[in-house]
Amino acid sequence: MGKNRGTKISYNRWEFLLEAVSAAAVVAGGALLIYYWPQLPELVPRHYDFQGTVDAWGGKGIVAALPLLNLVLYLLLTLTRIFGPALSKEGSSPRALILAMEMLAWIKAATAVTFSYLTWGTVAIALGRAEGLAPIAMPLFISITLGATAIYCFRIFRDQQAGG
Repeated sequence: MGKNRGTKISYNRWEFLLEAVSAAAVVAGGALLIYYWPQLPELVPRHYDFQGTVDAWGGKGIVAALPLLNLVLYLLLTLTRIFGPALSKEGSSPRALILAMEMLAWIKAATAVTFSYLTWGTVAIALGRAEGLAPIAMPLFISITLGATAIYCFRIFRDQQAGG
């Protein structure tokens, strides 16, 4: 099982757009927390049910985990985008690799937007500006992530079956 050393896949328009969305969401979530940190009460929402209602409260340090985790995931997914193609198996379809990188861009954007939304929602609820997260938010983010994954896995599978 050799490696495709030197394989590099250029970003397409969708990936550029999704990368911009991802980066903007990560920066916005971090900036939001920095701006509102001094105003946050000692207890903030730390868990939500599926409808977006707060069902547990905790120390305000927990809200700092959201932008931090968002940044870590962003960096890990970026590294996967950079090094993934070079580590792919010999004989992998170039089209399948392109599709996999597009899928990664969708997952990265959905993840970044989700964590930034959670940061915003947590801050808004803690400051008394909202009562909960939008009930549609989490089902929407989950649907986008799972939908993109399913669509791209199907397209990759179809490409591999067609002989790449």
